[in-house]
Amino acid sequence: MSENLEPELGELTAEINLALQKTDVAEVCSAIRRAVKLHNATEIARQAGIERPSIYRAFGGEASPNFSTVLRVLGAMGLKLKVTRRRKQRTIKTHSARR
Repeated sequence: MSENLEPELGELTAEINLALQKTDVAEVCSAIRRAVKLHNATEIARQAGIERPSIYRAFGGEASPNFSTVLRVLGAMGLKLKVTRRRKQRTIKTHSARR
């Protein structure tokens, strides 16, 4: 990827993160699709081990991609997902085992 695409990829990365925070699958897919277009889609497909048309179908907006597809495509673009705690934690109720 050339250096002049770096700012645009940075914006798309921020957009993907915002969509993930909102849990908006359609927005996440749309941003990933645009990020793929900044790269050589054929090379992304090769590195991800996925056929090029499958990438376009996965992030085309008509269906949600498989999670492994998301991880493989992001990885092929040099991106990764990171899990962090929310600022305001939700309480998770646990069930005690009955004896």
